Amino acid sequence: MHVLIVSSWFPSKKYPLDGCFVIEQAELLRDSGHQVTVLVPQLSGSSLQTWTGSALRKKRLLLEGMAVYFCPVNVWVPYQKGHYVKKLLAKSSRMMRKIIDREGTPDIIHSHAALMGGFVSSSLQSAFSIPHVHTEHMSSLIFNSEQLDVLDLKQLRHLSENADRFLFVSNFALEKTSENLSLQIKNPGVIHNLVDSPFFEIQPLPSKFSALCIGDFKEIKNQKYLVAAWKKVAEAIPDAELVLAGNGDKTLLEEQAKELGILNNITFLSGLSRKEVLQRMSQAYVVISSSIVETFGLTVAEGLAIGRPVVATDSGGVRDIIQPGDGYIVPQNDIDSFSDAIINISNGMHDSPTTISARCWAKFGADAFSKRLFDIYSELKK
Repeated sequence: MHVLIVSSWFPSKKYPLDGCFVIEQAELLRDSGHQVTVLVPQLSGSSLQTWTGSALRKKRLLLEGMAVYFCPVNVWVPYQKGHYVKKLLAKSSRMMRKIIDREGTPDIIHSHAALMGGFVSSSLQSAFSIPHVHTEHMSSLIFNSEQLDVLDLKQLRHLSENADRFLFVSNFALEKTSENLSLQIKNPGVIHNLVDSPFFEIQPLPSKFSALCIGDFKEIKNQKYLVAAWKKVAEAIPDAELVLAGNGDKTLLEEQAKELGILNNITFLSGLSRKEVLQRMSQAYVVISSSIVETFGLTVAEGLAIGRPVVATDSGGVRDIIQPGDGYIVPQNDIDSFSDAIINISNGMHDSPTTISARCWAKFGADAFSKRLFDIYSELKK
């Protein structure tokens, strides 16, 4: 089977984790014997990004046996989004013809994230009559839907009403996105994200208690809540270390930690590569998420894969991930519950690394993910 993956998220040197889960799914398809082509349609976002050297890549490359086509449109004139979206759709259609000439006609188009992968794929589905599966990952459709303008909403409704399968990465994402945007989805479903196989190399728990939280330093990730909770943890476990890893301005978090007298208990790291994420998780005792909203919660699932207990705020998607014995889901903005859950983990109130990892593999490992995805593809090819 020839699968065309369409996603505007794609890893780069600056942002190595951007779209990493999309590429890992594509690699799984390739390793399962399928032909995989990747199309990356992108808008630069603004005229400022264009002028300051953030112009998008304009090339085709081979990524370990997968042909990757970049389809960039740079924005030069502000407030002309409609024009540039139409330009992107037209350019993507021309790129599709090149893909068909060079790689053959895809049997399935599988897009990720409505903006812009889903919108482009919906247009390609209509133009080339190829079955279309869409997976929605964007938490901003839930917590920041006011960002969508009339054009976005029109395209989103077209996508939801015409995609052969419209999938979400959690039940929470399906329910909340549909409700929030009043979508009439033609064929809705849930397919959880894949946890990449290297994360299932179980590591023993370290002797020193340390916690790892991965997420960019921005409001939606709510690390300030975790820092506040860590004061009680540090009082109970004086040598406990909290590692916060992400991109963005960490100044406010550092000031907060200093005011609480726990700055020496916290290590700040810049954004990690996939290899570094795995390494840091193996060094941690517990993996933590403090997010307000997560459509899934991949770092939580990856922590479980390596055998780490987890503590996460009730951000939505984690409800599909964390099972009894894995750790705790705590209420939003309940500092005592958050800190108490972390302390309980330090006291061994969790299952063994082997049990935690095995349970994660059964739900999010390559075998389970492949079966769900191939069943969907096979239904569409009948």
